[in-house]
Amino acid sequence: MRTLAFPLLVLALVAHLAAPVNASELSQVEVHAELVAKLDAAADGAATRLAIARDDREAGLRNGIPARIAAMLAVVGISIDDLAFDDATIALISTANPELGGAIARTVSAQRSLANARAARDETEAQLIASLTSRPTVTEFRGSVERWRPVVQRYFRPEDVRDALSVMECESGGDPTARSRRSSAQGLFQFIRGTWKVASAGAGVSNLPSTDPEASIAAAAWLVDLSRSSNQDAWHHWSCKP
Repeated sequence: MRTLAFPLLVLALVAHLAAPVNASELSQVEVHAELVAKLDAAADGAATRLAIARDDREAGLRNGIPARIAAMLAVVGISIDDLAFDDATIALISTANPELGGAIARTVSAQRSLANARAARDETEAQLIASLTSRPTVTEFRGSVERWRPVVQRYFRPEDVRDALSVMECESGGDPTARSRRSSAQGLFQFIRGTWKVASAGAGVSNLPSTDPEASIAAAAWLVDLSRSSNQDAWHHWSCKP
């Protein structure tokens, strides 16, 4: 018996520990793993029935095929397993020798059952592996913020990406046209005029307004690095904190 279901469940648990997995995803993995185990057992049962059927068939062949014919088959290297028995041939054999025909019919049926069981198991196993390796990307923020993640990843250090998205969500909700009612703050990171003048120049985007999303992200990344290099809190320029 192939015991792949347990290792795949272990893989599922490892994936669960490595990244957030919601309950429905984990439930789907468990269902697939359980089904693989059941199909494994079905394939084993089919293999056992095939072995029994082959024994019955061999006994029938020993009694149903003259020794000279069996010897001729052996001389040319043909095994009985190489012979194809379709339903019409089995019916013809059964007419002449019901015992032999029945043994061959059971063998062919068992062979088909085993092939079907293995195919079903392999397909379900592939679905299980796919569910583990092709999980959708986990998102932490609303869609209006997550859409800027690739740009944030381009300008911010990897360790600062989540914090940057968190501040963006708090400051503007991911809306590059957001404007404050109480100050000149605007854009994804709500830069006021004075801060924008310095940060945009430092980031090389002074020719763009703070409502330009990529310019705002680039300036924010530059300002965070400047604050850190000055031994200040990286996000002290913003009222929203990660």
